[in-house]
Amino acid sequence: MASQFAEKMMSFRQLLSNGFKPRANMRRTGAMPDEVFAVGLDIGGTSVKSGVVKNDGALLPESVCIDAVDAEASADEILASFTAALSRVLEFARRRSLDVQGVGVGICGPFDYEKGISQIKDLDKYESLYGVNVKQALRSRSQLSPDLPLLFDNDAASFARGEVWV
Repeated sequence: MASQFAEKMMSFRQLLSNGFKPRANMRRTGAMPDEVFAVGLDIGGTSVKSGVVKNDGALLPESVCIDAVDAEASADEILASFTAALSRVLEFARRRSLDVQGVGVGICGPFDYEKGISQIKDLDKYESLYGVNVKQALRSRSQLSPDLPLLFDNDAASFARGEVWV
Protein backbone atom coordinates (compact mmCIF):
# COMPACT_ATOMS: atom_id res chain seq x y z
CA MET A 1 0.00 0.00 0.00
CA ALA A 2 2.80 2.44 0.88
CA SER A 3 4.57 1.74 -2.42
CA GLN A 4 1.39 2.51 -4.39
CA PHE A 5 1.11 5.77 -2.52
CA ALA A 6 4.77 6.58 -3.20
CA GLU A 7 4.16 6.09 -6.91
CA LYS A 8 1.37 8.66 -6.89
CA MET A 9 3.00 11.12 -4.48
CA MET A 10 4.32 14.36 -5.95
CA SER A 11 8.07 13.94 -5.66
CA PHE A 12 10.39 16.37 -3.96
CA ARG A 13 11.98 16.89 -7.36
CA GLN A 14 8.61 18.10 -8.68
CA LEU A 15 8.41 20.67 -5.88
CA LEU A 16 11.82 21.94 -6.97
CA SER A 17 10.86 22.08 -10.65
CA ASN A 18 7.69 24.03 -9.78
CA GLY A 19 9.76 26.86 -8.34
CA PHE A 20 10.04 25.69 -4.73
CA LYS A 21 12.98 27.26 -2.94
CA PRO A 22 14.01 26.17 0.58
CA ARG A 23 13.27 28.83 3.16
CA ALA A 24 16.26 30.66 4.58
CA ASN A 25 15.17 29.99 8.16
CA MET A 26 15.14 26.20 7.91
CA ARG A 27 14.85 24.44 11.27
CA ARG A 28 16.72 21.20 11.45
CA THR A 29 16.19 19.94 14.94
CA GLY A 30 15.88 16.19 14.98
CA ALA A 31 16.77 15.56 11.33
CA MET A 32 20.14 15.24 9.65
CA PRO A 33 21.39 18.62 8.35
CA ASP A 34 20.85 17.64 4.72
CA GLU A 35 17.39 16.12 5.26
CA VAL A 36 14.36 18.10 4.24
CA PHE A 37 10.87 16.79 3.69
CA ALA A 38 7.71 17.38 1.70
CA VAL A 39 4.16 16.42 2.59
CA GLY A 40 1.98 14.91 -0.10
CA LEU A 41 -1.75 14.41 -0.50
CA ASP A 42 -3.18 12.11 -3.15
CA ILE A 43 -6.84 13.01 -3.49
CA GLY A 44 -8.79 10.22 -5.12
CA GLY A 45 -12.49 9.65 -5.70
CA THR A 46 -13.02 7.69 -2.47
CA SER A 47 -9.99 8.45 -0.30
CA VAL A 48 -7.24 10.89 0.55
CA LYS A 49 -3.81 9.39 1.01
CA SER A 50 -1.19 11.44 2.82
CA GLY A 51 2.41 11.00 3.83
CA VAL A 52 5.86 12.50 4.22
CA VAL A 53 8.59 12.18 1.59
CA LYS A 54 12.28 12.78 2.22
CA ASN A 55 14.30 14.85 -0.25
CA ASP A 56 15.85 11.64 -1.62
CA GLY A 57 12.36 10.47 -2.63
CA ALA A 58 11.94 7.97 0.21
CA LEU A 59 8.44 7.78 1.64
CA LEU A 60 8.30 7.52 5.43
CA PRO A 61 5.96 4.50 5.66
CA GLU A 62 4.93 5.26 9.23
CA SER A 63 3.60 8.65 8.04
CA VAL A 64 1.12 7.20 5.54
CA CYS A 65 -2.58 7.67 6.27
CA ILE A 66 -5.54 6.73 4.13
CA ASP A 67 -8.80 8.49 4.93
CA ALA A 68 -12.20 7.98 3.33
CA VAL A 69 -13.76 10.96 1.59
CA ASP A 70 -17.29 11.34 0.25
CA ALA A 71 -16.75 12.98 -3.14
CA GLU A 72 -20.48 13.76 -3.37
CA ALA A 73 -20.63 15.62 -0.02
CA SER A 74 -20.87 19.36 0.48
CA ALA A 75 -17.83 21.51 -0.18
CA ASP A 76 -17.43 22.10 3.56
CA GLU A 77 -17.45 18.36 4.33
CA ILE A 78 -14.99 17.57 1.53
CA LEU A 79 -12.63 20.35 2.59
CA ALA A 80 -12.87 19.11 6.19
CA SER A 81 -11.74 15.65 4.98
CA PHE A 82 -8.82 17.13 3.02
CA THR A 83 -7.85 19.32 5.97
CA ALA A 84 -7.97 16.44 8.45
CA ALA A 85 -5.64 14.36 6.25
CA LEU A 86 -3.21 17.24 5.80
CA SER A 87 -3.27 18.22 9.47
CA ARG A 88 -2.62 14.65 10.58
CA VAL A 89 0.51 14.26 8.46
CA LEU A 90 1.77 17.74 9.36
CA GLU A 91 1.37 16.83 13.03
CA PHE A 92 3.36 13.62 12.39
CA ALA A 93 6.17 15.75 10.92
CA ARG A 94 5.99 18.33 13.72
CA ARG A 95 6.23 15.68 16.45
CA ARG A 96 9.41 14.37 14.82
CA SER A 97 10.86 17.85 14.18
CA LEU A 98 11.02 17.17 10.43
CA ASP A 99 11.91 20.14 8.26
CA VAL A 100 8.85 20.25 5.97
CA GLN A 101 9.65 22.50 3.03
CA GLY A 102 6.46 22.17 1.01
CA VAL A 103 3.14 20.45 0.44
CA GLY A 104 2.17 18.79 -2.84
CA VAL A 105 -1.41 17.84 -3.71
CA GLY A 106 -2.37 15.50 -6.54
CA ILE A 107 -6.02 15.87 -7.58
CA CYS A 108 -8.09 15.07 -10.65
CA GLY A 109 -9.10 17.73 -13.13
CA PRO A 110 -10.31 19.89 -14.52
CA PHE A 111 -8.55 22.09 -12.01
CA ASP A 112 -6.57 25.33 -12.12
CA TYR A 113 -3.48 23.77 -10.60
CA GLU A 114 -1.50 27.00 -10.33
CA LYS A 115 -4.23 28.91 -8.48
CA GLY A 116 -5.69 25.87 -6.67
CA ILE A 117 -9.23 26.42 -7.93
CA SER A 118 -11.48 23.47 -8.70
CA GLN A 119 -13.16 23.44 -12.10
CA ILE A 120 -14.66 20.00 -11.59
CA LYS A 121 -18.24 19.59 -12.79
CA ASP A 122 -20.32 16.92 -14.49
CA LEU A 123 -17.99 14.16 -13.23
CA ASP A 124 -20.12 12.84 -10.33
CA LYS A 125 -17.35 13.65 -7.87
CA TYR A 126 -16.22 16.81 -6.11
CA GLU A 127 -18.84 18.86 -7.98
CA SER A 128 -19.57 20.87 -4.83
CA LEU A 129 -16.00 22.18 -5.07
CA TYR A 130 -16.65 23.83 -8.45
CA GLY A 131 -15.19 27.34 -8.31
CA VAL A 132 -13.76 26.82 -4.80
CA ASN A 133 -10.20 27.93 -4.13
CA VAL A 134 -9.06 24.67 -2.53
CA LYS A 135 -5.53 26.01 -2.09
CA GLN A 136 -6.74 28.97 -0.06
CA ALA A 137 -9.15 26.80 1.95
CA LEU A 138 -6.46 24.22 2.82
CA ARG A 139 -3.95 26.91 3.75
CA SER A 140 -6.46 28.68 5.99
CA ARG A 141 -8.04 25.60 7.58
CA SER A 142 -4.65 23.96 8.24
CA GLN A 143 -3.08 27.23 9.39
CA LEU A 144 -0.19 26.79 6.97
CA SER A 145 2.44 29.48 6.96
CA PRO A 146 2.03 31.75 3.92
CA ASP A 147 5.66 31.09 2.95
CA LEU A 148 5.26 27.29 2.89
CA PRO A 149 4.82 26.21 -0.75
CA LEU A 150 1.45 24.53 -1.40
CA LEU A 151 1.43 23.11 -4.93
CA PHE A 152 -1.29 21.31 -6.85
CA ASP A 153 -0.78 18.90 -9.74
CA ASN A 154 -2.86 16.55 -11.84
CA ASP A 155 -3.08 13.20 -10.05
CA ALA A 156 -2.25 11.19 -13.18
CA ALA A 157 0.80 13.38 -13.91
CA SER A 158 1.95 12.93 -10.31
CA PHE A 159 1.52 9.17 -10.69
CA ALA A 160 3.67 9.17 -13.85
CA ARG A 161 6.43 11.19 -12.15
CA GLY A 162 6.26 8.83 -9.20
CA GLU A 163 6.77 5.85 -11.52
CA VAL A 164 9.91 7.46 -12.94
CA TRP A 165 11.18 8.56 -9.52
CA VAL A 166 10.74 5.24 -7.69
